[in-house]
Amino acid sequence: VEALPEHIPPIAANMRQADRQEVMASHAHTPEQALQSSLNQSVLAWTCLVRTKPAFIWGVCPLRGLLGLEGSPWLLGTNQIFEVRRDFLRCCPCYVDKMQAVFPKLWNYVHADNKVSQRWLKWCGFQIAQKPELYGVNNELFYKFWRE
Repeated sequence: VEALPEHIPPIAANMRQADRQEVMASHAHTPEQALQSSLNQSVLAWTCLVRTKPAFIWGVCPLRGLLGLEGSPWLLGTNQIFEVRRDFLRCCPCYVDKMQAVFPKLWNYVHADNKVSQRWLKWCGFQIAQKPELYGVNNELFYKFWRE
């Protein structure tokens, strides 16, 4: 469904540990701050409901590129993502294509320890840098990823 502000509290309260670590390392945000900021900046954003409860949110935020055609994809959620993993993976190409229809170049950073997210990004056709780099407010290791 379309992501709404009321989806944020239940996801923030139960956010996956890897996502908590990533938003703290990148922006020093709490789960709620990260979700609010991402949703507020997004031009496209969706929520997956599992048994009518918000399980995860994903979307894309505009970035200042040379031609303004770059977007920053993101996904933050709870462990309930694993309950619907197969269905979500089947749907991913459609959603990434929707993002790329608006932003021909998509890119962002993923925490070096967030292996589940890295596998998902590869599944979605993103390239991931060979070597991690220091990134974020805590200067931790992150991989840059992109799709053009």
